[in-house]
Amino acid sequence: MRQRQVVWRILLSVGLVASAAQAQGQEGIPPELLALLVEPSEPPVPRMIAGQIVDENQRPLAGVEVVVLESNENDGASQRVASATSDLIGHYQIPLGEWTQRRYPQGKVLPVDWVDGDPPLLTIVAKAPGRASFRVGVSSADAVNLGDVTDIMLPPAASLRGVVTKADGTPVSGAVVSATVGVAWPRIDDGIFRARTDAQGRYEIADLIAFSQDEPTDKGRPVAYGMVKATRSLQLPGLIVGDDNHINLTVEHPDFAVKHMRCKRVPGEVNVSLDPAAILSGRVVAASGSGVSEALVCVASVASAEPEAEGEGDVGRRYVETVRTDVDGRYLFRSLPAGDYVASARLGHYQYMAPTNLQAKAGETMIADDLVASSPCLIRVRLIDDQTGQPLAIEKNVLALFFLTTGDADRQTTSAVPVLLTGDHFELRSRAGDFSLSFSHLRGEDDTELYDPIPFQIAGRIDVDPAPPLDVSFRLRSQRMAEEARKKHQASVAQAEQHARDGQFEAAIELLDEALAASPKSMPARRLRADARSKLQQYREAIEDYTALLTDDEVLEVLGDDAQRITIRNDLAFILATAPDESLRDGARAVELALEAVQLAEQSHVLFDTVAVAYAETGDFSEAIRWMEKAIALDPQREAYQRHLQLMRAGQPVRQEEEAQDDDGAGP
Repeated sequence: MRQRQVVWRILLSVGLVASAAQAQGQEGIPPELLALLVEPSEPPVPRMIAGQIVDENQRPLAGVEVVVLESNENDGASQRVASATSDLIGHYQIPLGEWTQRRYPQGKVLPVDWVDGDPPLLTIVAKAPGRASFRVGVSSADAVNLGDVTDIMLPPAASLRGVVTKADGTPVSGAVVSATVGVAWPRIDDGIFRARTDAQGRYEIADLIAFSQDEPTDKGRPVAYGMVKATRSLQLPGLIVGDDNHINLTVEHPDFAVKHMRCKRVPGEVNVSLDPAAILSGRVVAASGSGVSEALVCVASVASAEPEAEGEGDVGRRYVETVRTDVDGRYLFRSLPAGDYVASARLGHYQYMAPTNLQAKAGETMIADDLVASSPCLIRVRLIDDQTGQPLAIEKNVLALFFLTTGDADRQTTSAVPVLLTGDHFELRSRAGDFSLSFSHLRGEDDTELYDPIPFQIAGRIDVDPAPPLDVSFRLRSQRMAEEARKKHQASVAQAEQHARDGQFEAAIELLDEALAASPKSMPARRLRADARSKLQQYREAIEDYTALLTDDEVLEVLGDDAQRITIRNDLAFILATAPDESLRDGARAVELALEAVQLAEQSHVLFDTVAVAYAETGDFSEAIRWMEKAIALDPQREAYQRHLQLMRAGQPVRQEEEAQDDDGAGP
């Protein structure tokens, strides 16, 4: 506390000096002193967004306007919620009390606050002259319930310029050009990563950060934006571009088709030629034929709506756009790129039948067949205590999250459906046809999970329309039972680890089979079983486990550190390159995995060895020898490496029979 008081006294004194200096036309606070005043942001406070704004040298920036916008998930429309200006040491605070009272009178938001399919998103925007702008999305539930600390770095700005024209070269005025990493969403004011063309069709987006695809800054990926979200410490001054190493430009004008471009460097110039728009109109109707108002209609291109091109030009991407129906159920898309589309509609979570093979042609208007609403079937879900077999006694203010999949095998739709308690059950709605329902979690007001679901999925078919209510139930474990199950699982994995260290791989696998039967998503158990199977030369089963680790999205979220991702790729690649059974080997896949592991890691002779044996399996022995020599240069004493090199020079691949006789650590 004393140190903070001293800082503020210094700040007050410096402020007086700064005022006097500015009156004389001199600089204000010396940068060296301002740098000393940069402190970690305070912990988050409910209904408050706060943080500090600094430049690229982590010196505070004063007078920066920070605005919080509320955006709609579907159409991207946004409106201002509150704003603030950073003070002398770069701090800003934006209270959300008034907005919270208006939007959530109870002063609190459930963990998933959308019940009608339109979740609000809060967007933080910061802009200052000569600085690259900042934009990031924040969960409205987190901001209201917990508060948010967002520290912002605004590096120097760079510009992207160009001219927007018709196909004949005539300038197009009033076109909006947006620079994004993903889609141009949410829509915010001009001047934040977007600009509008003038009478000569010229535009300039002046608040980007300089980058070049040819000069990557983060493992091959350049920095595209002056925007970064950090807590406590600032990270890279920008939002990282995806693996394709470019930012996207979206060009919109009501009289032309939306155009997507790519940009690989800033400062730079990208000129755009707009095409005639395809127009699509139609209605969403109920079974009676009456129009359904306020339905959300979505059109999505079946294939890329624009051709793939190299360099700064058209970029192939799936085009998606949404609109709301009017009071008569009519909808209109005015600016579609030419292509094949699928249209669908919903109101809340109620699904409507979707026609297929809609073809939008440039310069033409197409009237689509009516989207006819199917009457949703009511599904009543009761949650059962696994121990007693009785319905759970659940508090009123809880929210359950289900995953509902509908549609045929060729076109399925999966929706995350959050549902509040109704009486003693939860109510969902599904349209007629095949469906499957799985339970995700049950959360209380404090965002804590109350029960663990037993892995289970309900599937069936609703044949009648309208259908009578369908009653289903899910069995859940109480917190106590869930904790006991977790402890038992951890103990089984730990015991299996000890068996593996002792060379008792069969016993380890037996324990791990039981652990995975109870917890199929357990990454440690599956990883350990894959290693044990590999040691027992059960290569087919090991490949299945390693592949599951690299293809399961939930497991990949757990693999947060690169070390796990590296070793799993390396071990799988080695087996695919060296397995005795020819039907198990896949040299091309082994090379792909081994190179991915190398890209994620520092120099490693083990990884280089795996790349070498993978190339040898493909028959590319010159490349195999090159990588093998790199491995030997890092570890010249490894006998297995010398043996591998001899085989490769003789034009022979490496096989696991030889590795089984060697104990010096080559391979996985």
